[in-house]
This record gives sequence, C-alpha cells and structure tokens, in this order.
Amino acid sequence: MRLPPALRLIATAVLTFAAAAALWWLVGYQIGKGVLSDTGGLLAFRLAYGFEAQAFLELLALALVAPVVREVWSGSGPPPWLALAGVAAGAALAFGDRGGSASISIAFFVFAAAAAAESSGPAQLVSALAGALLAALAHAAALHVGTGERILVVGLRAVFCYGPLLVGPTFADRLLDRAKA
Repeated sequence: MRLPPALRLIATAVLTFAAAAALWWLVGYQIGKGVLSDTGGLLAFRLAYGFEAQAFLELLALALVAPVVREVWSGSGPPPWLALAGVAAGAALAFGDRGGSASISIAFFVFAAAAAAESSGPAQLVSALAGALLAALAHAAALHVGTGERILVVGLRAVFCYGPLLVGPTFADRLLDRAKA
C-alpha cells in the first residue's frame, strides 16, 4: 500500500525522530554526561540537552523540519532558496528564539538538510556531517562551558543528534519503500 504524501512525511519524521532520539539520549548524552561530570560543565549540558520537555520538542521539530526541507528541495526548477529561508524562519519561530544561537543553528540545519537531500552515498554523509558540525557549533556557542567542553559537546551533538536527523529521512524513505513492497 502506498502512503499518501502527507502521511509519508509524518512517518518519515517519526522514524527519524525515534532513531535520533535513541542515538542522542542513549549514547551521545550519556557520553557527554559522563565526561562533563568530571569537568564541571554538567549542569549547563543537562539544562541544554537533557531529557527535558524543551529539548524533546526541539528534537521532534527538527525531525519534522528535515523531511520538509527534503521535499522543498526536491521540487523541480531552480534551487528554492527563498522557500528554504522560509522553512528556516518558520522553524526558528516555532522554537521561540529571537535571533540567538538557536536561530543560527536552525538556519544551518535547514541548509544542511538541503545539502543532504541533494546528494547521496558518501557525499551525503560528508555534507550531513559538515552541516551537523556547523549547526552544533552554533547551538553550543551559548553554553557556559570551557573550550574543550564545547568541542566535546559540538562533536557529540553533530554525530549523535544532528547527523542522524539529517540523513534519517533518506533511511526512513528506504524503510518505508521496503515496507510497502
């Protein structure tokens, strides 16, 4: 059975969210918590990335933004930069941020999702990792931690949170295609 486009988008977002949430909170967050408990940056890390309602909703929203960007980008014609900027602005408004590091992070995430959508194979992984690093760096800029701790947080967020969110729609689509066959 073929899923209607809107239902497929939601299913892709749910699968992407589930994978990214599991990777982040079961692996990345635990590593960060373990390392930062010795350095004194644990409180700031927990407040920003712990399993709280705000962090949960941000991850859920980004899991929806990634497949939406993929659909916007895959449209015919010239690259839809204005539409992507609209998606980035709408996502930033949804987060309630007023121009801080989270808005910049969301903008990087949206354009990284477009880069991941237009590539495939190893190029997709490289573009997703590069975009994930930029988005994580922008988001971690507001953390009150030391430089070494910030580098750790950026790496963990890029690999275990933003990266899976960026490549997740591709894998979710493949999984949904196999399920319908």
